[in-house]
Amino acid sequence: ALAPMRVPEERRRALEDVRALVLAAREAKEHMVQWLQASGWTGTLEFDYIHLVCREAVLDDEAGRPDSHQSHADNCWFDPQAPGVCKREDPFYHWRSHSSVLFLQGADSGAFEGGDFFYTTAKDSPQRTVVSPSCGRMVAFSAGAENIHGVTPVTKGRRCALVLWFTERPELARASG
Repeated sequence: ALAPMRVPEERRRALEDVRALVLAAREAKEHMVQWLQASGWTGTLEFDYIHLVCREAVLDDEAGRPDSHQSHADNCWFDPQAPGVCKREDPFYHWRSHSSVLFLQGADSGAFEGGDFFYTTAKDSPQRTVVSPSCGRMVAFSAGAENIHGVTPVTKGRRCALVLWFTERPELARASG
């Protein structure tokens, strides 16, 4: 359980941090919309979910360590009965249209090692295009099976990022609860 903040200074700092994350999310959305409009997109983009994600090193055997976040798509699920097919339907977040990850730090800060973001061509493919975290760098992409992605193991420390999911159909997101 979290201990309540008893010191007004702690509360003030926490509120400043939350405000900074909300501002960063809004700016990330603006960049996403500009990027989409540059390619001719004319839709409307709304936040679906905003998530502060911190991944930490797992202190176990280094050999065979799994990815910190396995290969996946953000708006469909891979059906084990239909290899290679990513189904855009319940129980998954099928209304998500776009995603972005805003890195809040880089490995050069000394706070972590590993934790690279990657794209891959298929869920189980060893072939990867790696994007190393750098403070302020953002990856932005459509949320479907055309952008399967994940995160390599964090091998030391803690790596944090602001992950944003967007939708062009907010009525579906609201209906899902």
